[in-house]
Amino acid sequence: MISIGIRITAKELRYAIIDLKKRIMLNKEDHCVKFPKNIDDAEKFQWLYKEIEEIVKQYPINKVVICENNYGRDSKALRLSNRLDAIVVLAFANNCIPTTIKSLNLKEEDMLVTAEKHVGKTDKYWNKMIASCIIVAIGDK
Repeated sequence: MISIGIRITAKELRYAIIDLKKRIMLNKEDHCVKFPKNIDDAEKFQWLYKEIEEIVKQYPINKVVICENNYGRDSKALRLSNRLDAIVVLAFANNCIPTTIKSLNLKEEDMLVTAEKHVGKTDKYWNKMIASCIIVAIGDK
């Protein structure tokens, strides 16, 4: 079974594709995609939808878990992030792949330790964003 954990900000898409049987991350080298600069929100939505379509073509994904952003209070970035989450749900739904949204309430250090315990560190961009993707994809916490 292949699971993908996703976390989106206003600037980038982070994702971890996990083979749950083998407990390995299939995309350790390629897990951070930055949005193109100087595009408006509508173009960002289209671009993200196409990126998800490409991921679906590359991997036989069985389930999707989006890690909800917890900014603490309403902001423009939070509203955009929520809209981007909706685009992800739509893209996977159109490919008949079940999607859920999960909130993590872990300290950054705990996220890093938990994620590393399951699949090891990524060589680049190792931080709480990719760690949260790994944790929700695995279903730990």
